[in-house]
Parts: sequence; C-alpha cells; structure tokens
Amino acid sequence: MHSLSDKSVPLSRADSDPFLQNEFNPCKSTDTGALMPEGWKICVHPQGWMYFFNPTLKIASDHDVRNPEIYASIMNDADRGYTLDDSMEIHFFAQGHQTTAAGRIPKNFYLFVDHSRCIAFYEDELELMYCKDIEFDIRMNRRARLYWNYVWNHPVHIPTPKRATTEALDALTWFYTDNLISSHKSTVPFSKLECEDLLRIVHQLSGRSAFFHGECRSRLLSEDSTYGHAPARTVFLAWILRESYKYRDAENHGQYTAKDFMTYQRSKLPQADPVPTLSLPMLLFQFLLIRCLFFGIPNTYYLHVKLTSEYRGRLASVQSNWESYVDRLVREYSHFLLISTVLLSYESPVLIPPIPDLSTYSATIGFLSAPNLPEVTVVLAVASALISLGAIIIGVFSIWTHQAKTQKANLYTYLYNAKHSHFGFLGHAIILSLPPVLLIWAILAFTVALLTYAVQGINDAGLVTQLSAWSILVVFAVIFVIIIVALYTFSTVWKFRQRTDSLLGRVKNAWVGCMYV
Repeated sequence: MHSLSDKSVPLSRADSDPFLQNEFNPCKSTDTGALMPEGWKICVHPQGWMYFFNPTLKIASDHDVRNPEIYASIMNDADRGYTLDDSMEIHFFAQGHQTTAAGRIPKNFYLFVDHSRCIAFYEDELELMYCKDIEFDIRMNRRARLYWNYVWNHPVHIPTPKRATTEALDALTWFYTDNLISSHKSTVPFSKLECEDLLRIVHQLSGRSAFFHGECRSRLLSEDSTYGHAPARTVFLAWILRESYKYRDAENHGQYTAKDFMTYQRSKLPQADPVPTLSLPMLLFQFLLIRCLFFGIPNTYYLHVKLTSEYRGRLASVQSNWESYVDRLVREYSHFLLISTVLLSYESPVLIPPIPDLSTYSATIGFLSAPNLPEVTVVLAVASALISLGAIIIGVFSIWTHQAKTQKANLYTYLYNAKHSHFGFLGHAIILSLPPVLLIWAILAFTVALLTYAVQGINDAGLVTQLSAWSILVVFAVIFVIIIVALYTFSTVWKFRQRTDSLLGRVKNAWVGCMYV
C-alpha cells in the first residue's frame, strides 16, 4: 500500500504494457501546443477519444491534464493522503462545487476503483478501501456496474480483468436461459439471438469451443499482450458486464428470497386500469356509442394499442411490438379497402341512367341499374356508396401514415399523444375502428336498399311477382338468422364461461362487459 503523494512508488505492470508505451515525449509539445506533464500518458480509447493516466499517482483523468489549472487541481488532491493498494486507482471524472458554511468552493469528484474485487465507489464509501471482507449488500450491484462502466471507458492502461470472461459467459448463459423460459415476457437486456451471437464471440475470444446452429467453432487464441490484453476485447467484455449489472441493479438482484422475489416480480406487472366512475347517462352514452353504433369494434383496437404501449424492460421488444402493431393495422385496413372498393364498384351503376343493353354488366350491377327503382333504394344506395368512400379515404390515409413512421421516436410520440389525448386510448381506438365500422354500415345500407327494391313486388297485382318478393324475404330471414348465430358464436367462443352461472349473473356480466372496455 502506498500514498498518492509518494512519488517513489515503483511503476505498475501497466508501464510495460505495449499499449501504454507513450509515444509522446513529456517535454514535447503536442498538436494543441500544450506540454505533457511528466509522468502522464495519453491513452486512446478504441472509440477514438483519449484520456490521461499517471501510473505513479495511479490516477486516470478524463480532463486534459495539459491544462495548467486542471493539472494543478489534480496534484493538490494527490497530497490528500489516500492510501491505495496495488490493485486500486482513482478516476478524476468531474469538476464542480461543494456547498459549505463558507460558501461554494471548487471540488473535484473522484471514483475509487478496486481491480481485485471489480468494484468502484465514491468518496462517501471510502471505508471499502480498508474493509476487504465486506458482505454483499444492496449496493454491490451498483458498485460492480460503476466498475465495468469505468473499464468500458478506460480500457487501455489496464489488462483485461481475469474474471471478465467467466462472468460474461455466466451472465449471457442465464440471459439465454431466461429467454427460453420466459419467451416474450423476458426482461433481460439481450434477446435470444443476441445472446447466441455474444456467447459465440466470447467463446472465441477466450479460446474455447462454441456450438451454435449445429456448427462447432473453435478458436485457439494466444493470451499474449498482442491480443489477450487488447483494449477492444476489454471494451467488449466490459460492455456485456456493465449491461448485466445495470439490469441486476434495477431488478434488485440478490435482495429477496425465492418467495419474496416472486411477489416482487408480480408487483411489477402492468396493473389493470381502474374502472372509471361514470354517471349513468355517460355509461348509456358509452354503451350506445361503442356497442351499438360501433359494434364493439373499438374494444379490439383498444386492447391492441394497450399491449403495444407496454414496456417490459427491453427496447427491442417495444420496437417489435410497434412493428407488429403497424403490420396488423395495415393488413386489416387492406382487407377493408378491398371490400369497400368492391362494394363501391357495385353501387356506382345505381347513379347512371338505365341502359337498354345490360349484357356487358354482371348480374348484380345489371340488377342495380334496372329502371323504376324506388326513391328509398336510390337514397340508401347513394348513402352506402358515400360511406364506402369514407372508409376508403380513412383507410388509405391511415396506412400511409403508419407505414411512413417507423422510427422509435415516432413510436413514442404516437403512443404519448394517443394516451394523453382528451379521450385517451379509448378515443384513439374509436378513430382506428372507423374503416371497419363504416364498411359495416355501408353493407347494411346496401342490404336495406336491396330489400326495399324486393319488397315493392309484394303489392304488385301479379301472383308470380308477389311470390318472388316473399321468397326473397324468406331467404333473407333465413340468412339473417344464420349470420346472427355465427356472429354470436365467434364473439363468445374466445371467452371462458361457466355453465353454473345463473341467468342473473350472465346478464350482469354482459352488462359490465358492455359498459367498460
């Protein structure tokens, strides 16, 4: 152990490291015109930035020590008498001010780094320098995260920590296992495919064999200073461990028993939104709007938007949910546009004058182009055409806007605006449901137009005409009953129901389901 003020301490192993051979003469002016202080070395990070290290004082600085003021400030702190082990060093990372009774005074902020235990801590935990047998506490994950973050930013002057490879393999193996167990619910920082790639690279860097995708890959790499202590390798392993300990720190790793941990995990799950307290008139209005006017379709889009907005701890999953959301929306709208276009093309001949020769038209178009159509039939057909046109316009614009906005920033803006609008996600779901709702109303209007044309033959004097009209009505009634039964079956088959429920209980559950999304 030695004090920072002891200038006669032997240089550490870093001085013999080929990556630390200082090409800068301490007395030679650099490109900036400033002189390099004696004993300091310039270290260049693989990313391209540089930092400074003094192996005698065992201080790493992110600030330019060629600045006389910064150099003087560091040297003043070097005489404070910190006693460091051979495996420790200090990181000078920021300058600021400290509020005291005498006022605000300048202060340097340091991080103390212990390479033997792979932890780092601030000045408020200086007792860790002298207590080597410290027990695991809630702050150990944070100290490890600080350490690997330091190594990630300052990899040149130190060799790769011996435990880095083993810890990285262990962490990635568990992340891979958690992805297999939890699937899309996993919140670990790396996905399954990312874990496979990272495990393969770590195995190759360590000279071990890795088996992925049915292929055995073995790389025997010499552990000499040319590769074994390469800064890029250190950065890679430190990045993995920094993300690992960041995740563990956020998840309170090692703080709970198995039972308590399960309770803690359940408490983090997305909680159901509280049932809104609405007056009876508002409940009736919501029921009529969503369940009657919009056929309950907004409920589906509401759940879809809610699931897309959920964050489960991994940004990649958020982006994946957004892409799935857009893909589903575009696919559904494309189907609605196709049906609306077909319906519109069938309805448009209603507006043209009768044509004697209808052989060039299909049976449906020829029927709608027949002369002497009732006024109600024409009005309903025109309304159906306009409603179809509205569904096409909204669907095309929605597809264009959703496909054009695919960046993460667009995702966050979209969900934020949808959630914080006047009506929230429910109001946005109502807007999203407009194309299918308009299409349904267009089909209903077109169906009623056909019926009004058919029933006019009931009052006709001819028996054949009356029989034809009644036959059409009977066929319509049968098809209508079949459609209602099919729609009811498909709408209830997805819900678990107990046959032991009383009739009153079923009515109550149906009412609650109608009132709330």
